[in-house]
Amino acid sequence: MTDPKPPSSPTLITLGCRLNSYESEVMRGHAVEAGLQDAVIVNTCAVTGEAVRSARQAIRRAAKEHPGAPILVTAAPPRSTPTCSRRCPKSPASLAIMRR
Repeated sequence: MTDPKPPSSPTLITLGCRLNSYESEVMRGHAVEAGLQDAVIVNTCAVTGEAVRSARQAIRRAAKEHPGAPILVTAAPPRSTPTCSRRCPKSPASLAIMRR
């Protein structure tokens, strides 16, 4: 789900539970304070294989729709889940993967 974007604010793509929605809004505030108004934040859930697939798809779509924008990905994956680095888009946009 892509949240409406207030002026001069990062784009949020939130996948998962209501807690993720709350955390996304907190991340938006931190991103604005850090000067990342043009960033795309993808807050994901990686509990199931389907959730991981949806997250990868959202990341690829964000890179296509926001060329050149920094893409910040955060998730709480199980330890057995590999990072998506090999399957994420190779684009001029920066891609940062953070684990909560």
